[in-house]
Amino acid sequence: MQAVPPAPHPPQPAEPFRGAFSTQTQSVIGFGATKRKVKQNISVFAEEQADGTYAVRTLNKHFIPSGKVRVITKDQLLAEYLPEPDLYMNKVVPMMRRVRENVDVGDAHRAEGELISAEFEYKNALRVDEEHIRATFGLGLTYLDRGELANAKLVCRRIITLEAAF
Repeated sequence: MQAVPPAPHPPQPAEPFRGAFSTQTQSVIGFGATKRKVKQNISVFAEEQADGTYAVRTLNKHFIPSGKVRVITKDQLLAEYLPEPDLYMNKVVPMMRRVRENVDVGDAHRAEGELISAEFEYKNALRVDEEHIRATFGLGLTYLDRGELANAKLVCRRIITLEAAF
């Protein structure tokens, strides 16, 4: 009797490429005798999209992607930006992990009815990433659970302004 080979596993979709990049901009400030050129380094987070383009967002002071998304091609990414693997591995990934952990802990506290602790964790996440949709939503639910309708309404208005919510 011959053994039947196991069925081949379907290929797993490749994880989209993510990374930190930097670029340098040059601008002129002042006028007349005070006019001068200023160079500024800008760090961005790039994430590959399903169609092969890259969504690029500026990194905030906490190394979290924030602001408007700019969609560019791979060729544009490689031509206009320098890869920053150390920045990605040592700053971006740990900060994104920290925010996710704060939100997860906040969710756990809220599920246990520990609403003050939940609020604390959500606010910690929002101090680093003010556009984090799960933290914002969790904070709103926490306020609802505590009966603080005025605060819950403020958070709901905030959710409406967040691009990531839609």
